[in-house]
Amino acid sequence: MTSNSPDIAQFKEYNELNNRIRDAIPSQLEKRLSKLSLPRIASCGSQSAGKSSILTQMTGIRFPRASGTCTRVPIELRLERSRTDDYSAKMRVKWCEEDVMEEKWTKAKDTVDNIGQILSDEICDSESLVMQVEIAIKAAQDAIMEVRPVNFSSSVITISASSPDLPNLTLVDLPGMVAYKASGENGHDVVENLYQPYLSDTSTVILAVLTGETDYENQPIWNEVNKHDPLHERTIGVITKADRIDPGGEKQWMDLISGDNIDMSLTHGWYVTKSLSQKDLESISQHDALLLEKRHFQSGVWKDFSKREKLGTENLRQKMTALLLERMKLSLPEVGIQVNEMLKEQKEILKGMGECIPESDEGKLSVLKEKIDILAQELHEQFGHLTSSQELSSETHYSKVKDLWAQYKKDIRSAGPEMTKSVVKEFKLWENVSPSAIGVAVRVPDNYTPDHVCLKLPDGTMIGSEEMLKFDEQESLMRLFRISSSQLSQGATFEENGSVVRIDPMFFVVEKPNNEYREKVKKVLRNAQSNYRIMIGERPSTLSFSLCDEFVKEWISPSHDLAQSLFETQQELVRRIVLGRFEQFTELKTASLQKMDEYLNQCQRGFTEYINMHHEAELKHKHTLNDHHFHDTKSKFNARNITDDDILQKVKNILENQNCTKEKCPRSLWELAKKDVSSEQNPFESDINDTIATVAAYVKCAHERFMESCCMISSKIFLEDFEMMVKKDLWIDVRKGRPLSLLFSEKPHIVNRRKTALASIVALEKIQAVLGGNILVTRIKQQ
Repeated sequence: MTSNSPDIAQFKEYNELNNRIRDAIPSQLEKRLSKLSLPRIASCGSQSAGKSSILTQMTGIRFPRASGTCTRVPIELRLERSRTDDYSAKMRVKWCEEDVMEEKWTKAKDTVDNIGQILSDEICDSESLVMQVEIAIKAAQDAIMEVRPVNFSSSVITISASSPDLPNLTLVDLPGMVAYKASGENGHDVVENLYQPYLSDTSTVILAVLTGETDYENQPIWNEVNKHDPLHERTIGVITKADRIDPGGEKQWMDLISGDNIDMSLTHGWYVTKSLSQKDLESISQHDALLLEKRHFQSGVWKDFSKREKLGTENLRQKMTALLLERMKLSLPEVGIQVNEMLKEQKEILKGMGECIPESDEGKLSVLKEKIDILAQELHEQFGHLTSSQELSSETHYSKVKDLWAQYKKDIRSAGPEMTKSVVKEFKLWENVSPSAIGVAVRVPDNYTPDHVCLKLPDGTMIGSEEMLKFDEQESLMRLFRISSSQLSQGATFEENGSVVRIDPMFFVVEKPNNEYREKVKKVLRNAQSNYRIMIGERPSTLSFSLCDEFVKEWISPSHDLAQSLFETQQELVRRIVLGRFEQFTELKTASLQKMDEYLNQCQRGFTEYINMHHEAELKHKHTLNDHHFHDTKSKFNARNITDDDILQKVKNILENQNCTKEKCPRSLWELAKKDVSSEQNPFESDINDTIATVAAYVKCAHERFMESCCMISSKIFLEDFEMMVKKDLWIDVRKGRPLSLLFSEKPHIVNRRKTALASIVALEKIQAVLGGNILVTRIKQQ
């Protein structure tokens, strides 16, 4: 046994396992499962480079050979030397996806199956095996080429043969590279694309065939080697037609074989063979052909060549078998791990596409109910029915609804009489803030989030801001933090998530009476006195009502805006959930969205009707529903009409001390002075004050009732009622006019993806079964 000779028994053991794993993979899944480390030898080279001739000399199997392109599909040979007079051969075709999709494929498949059956039945000895395999390969290739009008196909003919005369070898013969166009098809590009999955697979040993008849610089296979095996670690080079090398031109080839050509050196080296003519191959045996080749290398320029182990087909075959065994020993122990990982991956893909739908209508209906229940449960959680931990961590729809309610209340409150006007003044030190300040206004820097910035007091109290303030001296809106003057005097810092925010400048805010509205009320009262001939202190009962209505009328627009915002926000939520849940079922998705839009429109109409009814009642009937709250609020508004400056001046007059301050004044004296100031007011001014207080108190009491009622009803209609409609009616409504088979129909690419994933899982589970029951695998694990 030479140094290149492999352990034949060991090779057969590994090769059988390797082939059984390959057999478990359908051809259409080979690209998808290419991560599996399954070694093979791929023979490739230019058209007419002598690939088929060398394979015939190496194996004894005659390949289709003639002038022009002969090999049009990949041909995989799995040869095994039997110990007894056992002659057998089987053939099958791994059909590529493009061929399977064609109408003629079924007929071609039947033809190939029939050819395979004839092959198995007709073999009885070595001569019949060689002849029948040659006939079967040619007939099968012709059948494949009938499927589509192309020059090449990636469907693979696989021949498994056993005979005492055959070598132990497994390889794939690829079509020769061509450089012409036929029928609009670029032959070179097609073959190059066909080569790609074989040569790019790092488990493939590349048998790169160069012909000695042509300079190697002009043979494209070397470019393919450099592209797919740039380090030249998995390529064996072979030079064919040594007898046809131009006299005197042998040196460049000998340098290649000897390794002296550094640019084209290969880890596994270069070999050289003598190709026989078609006549010789048909007239002499494989044994005689190898003897003729041996004599050729014992004469002429090759007689004294030092690298004898690189000469001849037999040395090449032994090297190929030894290298294939070496790579199988390295790769096959990893296949089990790779299969488990890929099986997990394919199951995740399948899970991501959703479960397979039952065939029966009963099964489909059960799945539909289950899906609607899950959808309703997700809505239930989004509508605020969460645990405390979920509430803190989730960005729910209910939190968005609460934001809409907060904005709505702000809009309603702003639609009331402006009793005061905000005035702002810049300050640098907290000590300079006016005692009458009601808050601090700032512009939050662009690199911070305004809603996250808080005012932190020395005692640790954090005060947020939801109000925006605009004033004459500044162009842009500012963020208002409402705090009392006593809190402001303590000093404070601005922070965002625990980090100090430097803000400059800062402004404190004070409120002064808004004389514009007072003048308006004054004018209305004067007109009323003139029209109704009434005394000072009297006013018609409808006067306050009409003044109130000016503000009540402004509630309708924000209320309708709330209805529209709730509709749009909930519609966005519904679309997101439905698209996520029903992506694979286009018709079910469309029907669900259509029906849920109808439910939302129904909710919007119902809420809008309630708003209009409630608003109409507010305009017609002025009821506070809480007299105590109304009178208390009115008293507070009346008190605002007496300024601290008026009271302080009264105190100074009583004490005859012009240096007295509010802080030094006894509380009882302050209240006494306040009553005196109130009693001394002009009757008409008092009437104005009382009218304004009446309007302000009513609007405040009424708008609180109105907006709280609208928020409560919107929750009932948009959340509770909508959820109930989805849970009770949706599974019925989506079926109206639509059979269940249509609802659960899927897009073609989804169907294909699922089929591919299922087929991949079946193939991988078959490989697991092969590995699980194999003695060699058990032995490898024990090593």
